Amino acid sequence: MRAGAAAGVRYHAVGGFAAVAAQVLALRAHRGRTWIGAGGSSALGSLGYVACGLELAAQIAAGACPRFDDLYAALGSQGTVAGLLVGLRLGGVMARVVGVQVVDRVVCSRAGTLRLARRTARLLAQRARTPVPFSPGEFVYEPRFFGGAYGVASLEAEAAVLRARDAGLSLETTYTGKAFAALLADAAAGHLRGRTVLFLDTFSSAPIPASVSSAPFGVDEPAAAVLPPRLARLFTDAPPATSEPET
Repeated sequence: MRAGAAAGVRYHAVGGFAAVAAQVLALRAHRGRTWIGAGGSSALGSLGYVACGLELAAQIAAGACPRFDDLYAALGSQGTVAGLLVGLRLGGVMARVVGVQVVDRVVCSRAGTLRLARRTARLLAQRARTPVPFSPGEFVYEPRFFGGAYGVASLEAEAAVLRARDAGLSLETTYTGKAFAALLADAAAGHLRGRTVLFLDTFSSAPIPASVSSAPFGVDEPAAAVLPPRLARLFTDAPPATSEPET
């Protein structure tokens, strides 16, 4: 929210999830506004991970990356995995891609990921003005490590984050920790014996820009000055302590 406020975003709060659609339709009726769906994924956005897949293929060809049999990645709004499926296949890499579910099925599914991948391939063909053949190859939708709700830090994800830290990786429990938990579980079950596995760490290590750290509702400007009351409450101080001391 701080990053959005720094970029000039105006926030609109509604009473519940069921009211979101009506509010979105009302706001989209105004000219000059662009709709970005939940998670921000689209065929156009997925081209970024088409490039990632092609880069991996080029690294394999150059001997900078071993040819891998399996790739594990977090599967949220599907754009990352959809783009990878197209890019890897175009680059001649037919490795098994395991997308580990980290959001609700209404947003994330095997069929939805493949639909987005095909739309991405069609868009690429239009831009390149040449046919882009696409076959998904072996794509595995892995739902066992979701945790029941978006953002839930499951025990498996927490343990995976600690294991990753020992290997020098910085993960988190919402996306990458769950993807790594799936990899560890498959390895422990012997499913990866004799196979070369690539783990795609999508957790950004980029520092927070200065424009965000000095964004509105910082020390000098309260959240209530730029956010609707329902959202401003998320940034208020903790409630006062009760008379009972903490134990």
